[in-house]
Amino acid sequence: MSRAEQYSWASLAGLAAVFWWFQMRMLDGFAVVDQSAETLTGVYIGVIVASIVIEIATALLLDAVNGGKKEIRDERDILIDARAGLNERLFIIVAVNALVFQALMADYIKDHAAPHIDLLHLPTLFFALFATLFGGEMVKRVTSIWLYRAQAARE
Repeated sequence: MSRAEQYSWASLAGLAAVFWWFQMRMLDGFAVVDQSAETLTGVYIGVIVASIVIEIATALLLDAVNGGKKEIRDERDILIDARAGLNERLFIIVAVNALVFQALMADYIKDHAAPHIDLLHLPTLFFALFATLFGGEMVKRVTSIWLYRAQAARE
C-alpha cells in the first residue's frame, strides 16, 4: 500500500470521526436540533480545530511509520488526486444545487407529503451545508482509495 493510499485511509477515518462528533452535536435521531447562532459557532470552530488536529496527527503518524522518508509522488498520484478532486467537485455541485432547488421549491412543497428540508431554519441550513462539505471530502477520499486499489489490482 502506497503512502498516499495510507494517508487516504487514515484521513477518511479521521474525517468520519469528526463527522460523527459533528452530527452528535447537531442531530437528535434524524431531526436537526434547534440551537443558537452562538452554539453553532462553537460547533463550527470545534469541527475546524478537530479537522486540523487530525490532519496534522495523520501526517505525523505516517511520517513516523515510514521512518521520516520523504514521499515521492509520481504522475499516477497526481492523476488520482485530480480525479478524486473532480469527483469531490461534482458531488458538491450536485448537493448545493439540490439545496438551492429545495430552497426555491419550499413554498410549493411545504404542504405536500414529500419530504423536504426547512432551509430557512439556521441550524438546518448549517447542517446541510456542512454535511455537503463533509460528503464532498468523503467522496474525494473514497475515490482516492478506490483508484489506488484498482491500480494495485492491475500490477
